[in-house]
Amino acid sequence: MPRNGFRFLSVIGGVTAAAITLSSALLLGLGGAAADQAEMLERKLRNAGIRLTPEDVKAIQTIENHRRRFQQMYRDLDAYEDAFTKKKTTARVSEIQKHKEAMRLIGRQLPSADATVGGYYLEVRRYLSGPSKKSAERMAAIDAALKKYASEINVKTGVEAIPVPAAPVQSRFDDYVLTVMNIRGEDQMEYYVNGVKVTSVRQNIPLKGNQVVTIRAVGIDARRKQSRNFRAGDMTELLEQTDYRLKYQVKSGNFNGITLWTPLKERYSWGVVPAESRNATHKLMSSSFDLALENDVVAFRYNGNFTATVVVTGQIEWKGESQLPAGARTLSSKGTAKGDMTFNIGPG
Repeated sequence: MPRNGFRFLSVIGGVTAAAITLSSALLLGLGGAAADQAEMLERKLRNAGIRLTPEDVKAIQTIENHRRRFQQMYRDLDAYEDAFTKKKTTARVSEIQKHKEAMRLIGRQLPSADATVGGYYLEVRRYLSGPSKKSAERMAAIDAALKKYASEINVKTGVEAIPVPAAPVQSRFDDYVLTVMNIRGEDQMEYYVNGVKVTSVRQNIPLKGNQVVTIRAVGIDARRKQSRNFRAGDMTELLEQTDYRLKYQVKSGNFNGITLWTPLKERYSWGVVPAESRNATHKLMSSSFDLALENDVVAFRYNGNFTATVVVTGQIEWKGESQLPAGARTLSSKGTAKGDMTFNIGPG
């Protein structure tokens, strides 16, 4: 048995081909950010001693491409909803809202990229053996709807809608990097720059010519810290363990209880200093379609060298549900996480 008591991930290879490949309409090529994220997850699993077959690698890449496509399509739906609202086309607005609700459901079923090695393994197995095929079918239908909306109304969608001072030549920024200049509160707040975790001051993160830079915050309050550090024992079996779900079972004699902790609300507020820059603009967004998570990402679009500080506060409200021999019990917990990071974007 490998570490964490899990079988090798190669069991993914036994899942039906339809579940692994998803819908051909969605396989649009692994984008740069999705490719980087998939590579990071593959390395994470290999470092834990889990053997990966070519089918496993393909499955991970497909999931991360799926995740990026979800995020882009949801932003497109937002843009079309705004456009049709301005035109007072209520039928289209209602239709788009239904598509967004379906997207949120699909997004909640995606494996969490922030899970521990064992948690990500379980999430991948669950997704590929169940929701992936139906999710692909729903996404294909929504993709067709987006094409229909594009024929009816002309809007600029996605991250590109962030206003920028000028349209620079792409090649100017191929050697640009984000350099971390200072971090405070790193025991409470983690940052991911275009999917790459910030680990230290003076860290340089290549931007590969991408003029849109996303910084995602993950608040580490007492409950999330407990979830990350939770370990199975003689009487305790760990069923799920991610930054957003902790589920465990306790057995002792005639006692048998299961507890699940999930965020009920997770809201982030940001301050950007300076608030305005000649070389950059920014907007807030959410990395997940789950309504519990709000504004955990700030996205910058730049057209030149600039320095900024982001100050972020996360408020997290947790819900605990326990199934005990004496009956069900509901628990609650609230936490706060704060931090700030100063960075520079410029030639490496």
